[in-house]
Amino acid sequence: MKRGKKVLYQKEGKVNFYLTVYYHISQGLNPTQIAHKYKRSIPYIQYYIRQLKQEGLIKKVGYGTWETTTKQVKNYYKDGGQNFNFSKKVRGHGFQFKLILPRDLKNWERRIEYLTKNNIEYSLVGNKGKIIRILFKGYKVWLCEKTIIVYYPRDMSFFGHSAKESRNNAIHDFYTILSKLEHFLGANFKIKGKYLFEVPKRHYALIKNELAGYYLKQNKKIEIRSEKGELWALIDNSFNLNEMEQVHKVTAEKDTDNIVEPFMNLLRNNPNVMEEIVLNIIANTQILKKQQEQISLIIKKFDGGYGN
Repeated sequence: MKRGKKVLYQKEGKVNFYLTVYYHISQGLNPTQIAHKYKRSIPYIQYYIRQLKQEGLIKKVGYGTWETTTKQVKNYYKDGGQNFNFSKKVRGHGFQFKLILPRDLKNWERRIEYLTKNNIEYSLVGNKGKIIRILFKGYKVWLCEKTIIVYYPRDMSFFGHSAKESRNNAIHDFYTILSKLEHFLGANFKIKGKYLFEVPKRHYALIKNELAGYYLKQNKKIEIRSEKGELWALIDNSFNLNEMEQVHKVTAEKDTDNIVEPFMNLLRNNPNVMEEIVLNIIANTQILKKQQEQISLIIKKFDGGYGN
């Protein structure tokens, strides 16, 4: 492990940072506090403040103090032009990546010594305080014995036309972070030329979802659980986006792309589909009940004849 740069800062694309600034304004932070949090200049943050103000998403309530308006924020991109100009429907967030380290990673057992020598701040966390944690470009990074775990900031979003696309965008960002982390720590984390990793946590939200909007207007919350009691979907209102969110640790992508979204589109295009489903269930139940009654009569007759 060689000496690396010690300056840590948050680097986010405009796609994420508009929502990041908006989120922190909604949580009561002022531009100076946001600038300090992400190690940015105040003029840099003020740029985003001006854009959000022009869109009518925030308003000034005092000297250096802003708050969000009742206008709903959309899924914004600012892509080279002066206006927010395209939209995607899935917001991936809450990502956690677990990188598998090479078994022969040189001097990895001396990582505390390296961090101390290079004046890199770290803390000991986790079970019995044995896991080394550093903050790197705004990410919490656990330097474990056999793995590296990267926790993404809770307000960082990756948009896509599908959960799969959102996940791919997050993976691309993860590769970028790993490359910079390798340079920072003077290490090579690849195994046979590839990064081996898992994504144990991630959430995908269908934004501006009509069902979510309906329940949120009534101040009602929905949590959908499997037969085993595992939470796999819920309604949330992060960034005022009226989100139907899929959160299962294994099936979140499939739940979003193959189940929830197709069903919502079916429901939207066929408003009477729920009534039809219920009527079909009732009809099938009645048919099944008749079949059971007939089977019971046959069994009784058979038992009666056998007994004689």
